[in-house]
Amino acid sequence: DLLQARIDPRARLALEQSAAQDRRGGVRLRGKRRSGGLAGRRALYCGIVALLIVAFSFVAPLLCQHDAELANLALSNRAPDGEFLMGTDSLGRCILCRVLTGLHTTVLAALAVVALSVVIGSVLGALSGYIGGVFDSVVMRITDAFMAFPTLVLGIAIAGLLGGGLQNAVIALVVPGWTRFARIARSSVLALKERPFIQAAVIGGLSRTAIALKHVLPNILPPLIVTACL
Repeated sequence: DLLQARIDPRARLALEQSAAQDRRGGVRLRGKRRSGGLAGRRALYCGIVALLIVAFSFVAPLLCQHDAELANLALSNRAPDGEFLMGTDSLGRCILCRVLTGLHTTVLAALAVVALSVVIGSVLGALSGYIGGVFDSVVMRITDAFMAFPTLVLGIAIAGLLGGGLQNAVIALVVPGWTRFARIARSSVLALKERPFIQAAVIGGLSRTAIALKHVLPNILPPLIVTACL
C-alpha cells in the first residue's frame, strides 16, 4: 500500500492501461487460437468429404444395374420405382446410372487435367529456374504468351480446333492450365538457389541432378500441391 501511495498517479494510470491492454491481447490471442483450430477442423472435414466423393466416383459404375447409354423408348419418361430409382429420360435410359457414370467421368477428367498441368508446369518451371539463361527466357516468354489470353477463351478456342471428345477437352484445359504451375515452380527454385543449404550441397560436390532431386524438388512441392488443390 505504501509503495502504491508513492507512485505518481499518472504512472499508476499508465500501468493500469498497460495491464488492461495485456489482458485484451491475451483474450484476442485465445480467440485467434480458437478460430484457427475451428478453421483447421473445417478444412479437415472438407478434405474428408472430397476424398469420399473421389473414392465413390471410382466405384460408382459398379453400382449401375442398367446400361447408361442403352435407349429403350418403351421405358421413356418412366417415374421412379423399384427398378429405376430416379426414373428414366425421354429415351428410356436410367437416370441414376447416367448420373453415376457421369460422376466417374467428370472426376477422372478433372484429376487428369490437374495432374498433367502440375507435371508439365512444374517440370518446365523448375528447369527454367534451375538452368536459367536462354532456356529460362524462352520458357517464360511462352508462358507469357499463353497467359496473355483468358484461360476459358483459350480453352474454348483449342477445343474448337481439336473437335469434340473427352480427350480433346482435357488437352484444351491443360494447354492454358500449366502456366501458373510453371510460374510458381520457377519462383520457388530461384528462391531456393540462393539458400545456404543449396550452396553447401554445391560445395560438397553433389551433382546438379542430385541437388535438384534431393533438395530442390521436396521444397517446391508444398506450394504446388496447394495450388493444385485450389
